[in-house]
Amino acid sequence: MDQLGIVKLAAAHLQEFAFGLIIVICVAGGLGYRSLANCLKRYDTSTWEDVGRPELFSKKSIKDELSFSWYILARKYRKSEIRRIRVLGDLCFVCFVAVWLVALTVMIFGDLGKYDLHLRFGN
Repeated sequence: MDQLGIVKLAAAHLQEFAFGLIIVICVAGGLGYRSLANCLKRYDTSTWEDVGRPELFSKKSIKDELSFSWYILARKYRKSEIRRIRVLGDLCFVCFVAVWLVALTVMIFGDLGKYDLHLRFGN
């Protein structure tokens, strides 16, 4: 298969590659998100309590989860003296931005109508 054939194959399946990429990025971001929460709990307890004490499988309100997400999106983790917290925060931030960029690319350049899902209600 020549180089042009590979490019045509990639262009034909751009949307499938993008959805696979979104899954991989979400897994990496989720692992980074939980690792960041655990590092804050272990090394910077006061910040961990300020952002709502994020725990895996806890019965927390949406407000606590939003405050932790805002901690990442506002890049407040950059003020930490602990390098691991800064690196995990950067990982979470980059994964968030990358997922949105790939999703926007699919919405703009993809053919979302090619999946005939028949999601109609009623007749």
